[in-house]
Amino acid sequence: MPIYSGGTINAQVRKALNNKNLSGTERANALSSLILDANQIYLNAVKSNTLYVYGEKLVTEIEPYLNKVRERVNLGISDPIELALFSIKYNTLKSRVQSIKTARQRDIGIFEYFFEEDFNNNSFPNIFVPHIEMNKQKESYDVKGAKIDLESAKEDTKIARGEFLPKFGINTRYTVYDIKDEDNDSDIRGGIFFSMPLFTFGRASAKISAARAREKATETNIEIVKKDDDVAENEIVNIVQSSENTRNEIFNSFKDTKNQRRIIKNRLDSTTFSPESYVTSVIEEMSLLDQSLSVEINLLQGYFSYLHQNQNLLNYLRVQL
Repeated sequence: MPIYSGGTINAQVRKALNNKNLSGTERANALSSLILDANQIYLNAVKSNTLYVYGEKLVTEIEPYLNKVRERVNLGISDPIELALFSIKYNTLKSRVQSIKTARQRDIGIFEYFFEEDFNNNSFPNIFVPHIEMNKQKESYDVKGAKIDLESAKEDTKIARGEFLPKFGINTRYTVYDIKDEDNDSDIRGGIFFSMPLFTFGRASAKISAARAREKATETNIEIVKKDDDVAENEIVNIVQSSENTRNEIFNSFKDTKNQRRIIKNRLDSTTFSPESYVTSVIEEMSLLDQSLSVEINLLQGYFSYLHQNQNLLNYLRVQL
């Protein structure tokens, strides 16, 4: 039984605990990343579906006016150039809606494969996104993992050094002699042992130096990971803050364009018939809706990324496995 073994046993126990902590950190990171991916898949499907449904309504609304413009040209009321311009922009709108339809099929397909359920016109989640700033007090899973890795490297150094330190303890041996079956001879012997390498031909120095070099490299890696963490968080914060600043402006522009499109539509039967203005406003309305939905996704996904970056997403959302 060893009484002193150069500290290697305690170091191995501590390293095993570090490995357990690292495994838990990696598991939490993987689960948090899974939630982040699931949220992105959900939002992409909702955006594509919202855009397509809205676009289809606009195409259905504008389609009857194509024949109306053609009739006005045939009657000599309108210039043929109006029909040409209207047709070009109308086809542009239909082509765009068709592209959105393709994206919708892709995004809904990914949604249904990932969540293993049908997509039923899901909507954007109603989530309050507070104003966020850089948080130096929190660290990412990568930084935490790098710190645990450093602790393991320190224990490896202690283990390497402990292999060449003095060792002592107690040895016992129980022996049964079976020279004759009828005899029941046995004895117990024991004593104290002591061992210490006197000369290792440089093996001890090389092994300890290699362990210390890895420890130093692991320590340097923490600073690199921290800098990468700061850059990633700064990018996320900028995206969220930018989305906050532009969200209302873009949405108000969308509502204003929508109202203008309705006004133009109500005047299409008057003498100030302007089919080109009508289809132009429809195209602009679709573009602003696309921008508005993209800003909403950036805001939500950016906030969730911020929570993930600071190890808080698992406290905010849950995923059913």
